[in-house]
Amino acid sequence: MGHDPSAGVMVAGDGTRLDYQAYYCEENVWRALQHPRFAAAQVFAVFISNPTRTCPVWGMRVSERRDQPALWDYHVVLLEVRAGRSFIWDCDSLLGMPCEAARYVAQSFRVGLKPEYRPLFRLVPGARLLAEFHSDRRHMKTAASLLVTPPPWPCPGDGNRSNLAEYLDMADMALGAVYDLEAFSALVLVPFPS
Repeated sequence: MGHDPSAGVMVAGDGTRLDYQAYYCEENVWRALQHPRFAAAQVFAVFISNPTRTCPVWGMRVSERRDQPALWDYHVVLLEVRAGRSFIWDCDSLLGMPCEAARYVAQSFRVGLKPEYRPLFRLVPGARLLAEFHSDRRHMKTAASLLVTPPPWPCPGDGNRSNLAEYLDMADMALGAVYDLEAFSALVLVPFPS
């Protein structure tokens, strides 16, 4: 997988070119869902977080050491189901794209963590996310400045509001089913119905 940060593009192992902006995983997935490659695919946005907003994820580009996790307040990836098999598309992972979902989960997360570090996974059908997700990027701003460089593309939705916090509230089941690590692992191991 190639990364051309100057162009804001990630190139997957199969040659698929996806828009990319570091630290904007939810928008990277939102943009990927619009890519022609996924037009007829069964796809989901997977929001990964927990009530304390402290989720260790191994194999991330931002990690200082490969054997150490990145500690995200949240992370978002794309889950594609193709011919009954599940694949994860994560522009921030060193595992490559697409990555078989079972491998991604096994290498990116750990069991037996303290409760405050245990990830939860919200599955949102791709079409639903495209229709209902809004962000004005307020979570990446302080009163005085931007925390990181924003993407060059327009904000998701109308750009005047944000419902990101609702997707990250894992106690709220209205926006999609929520799974713990064991249940999500089992889900991606079992062939999905086509």
